Amino acid sequence: MQKFTCFVKEEDGQYASLCLELDVASCGNNKKEAIEGLRNAIAEYLEFMVSEGRENEIYRPVPMDELKNYLFPENNTIEQFLEAISLEFEYYVKIFLANWSFDPLLLWCSLLYGRVGFYFNVL
Repeated sequence: MQKFTCFVKEEDGQYASLCLELDVASCGNNKKEAIEGLRNAIAEYLEFMVSEGRENEIYRPVPMDELKNYLFPENNTIEQFLEAISLEFEYYVKIFLANWSFDPLLLWCSLLYGRVGFYFNVL
């Protein structure tokens, strides 16, 4: 299970949400919509990266200048409410085997030749 740090804030009558570890964002008319949109965006991003074989590139933290703009927008003198939340994700590896018996050699060949599918479960 993987946990990601996310911020949610109200901004101009909408709510903005941002995942710090993945640089994925969303928004909504209320906090619940912003969080749900972010949860869906993270799940789609993870699924895409795994399907493209780019698991080692999944983590891409929000650049510092973007984070500063998110936290402290220019020309904003109004105090803002910011909430930090944790979203959890886990993914399953499904191995497509030719038969139902467990064969370590067949398992190794399936892994070696890419007969592995990733399935995500969003918690």
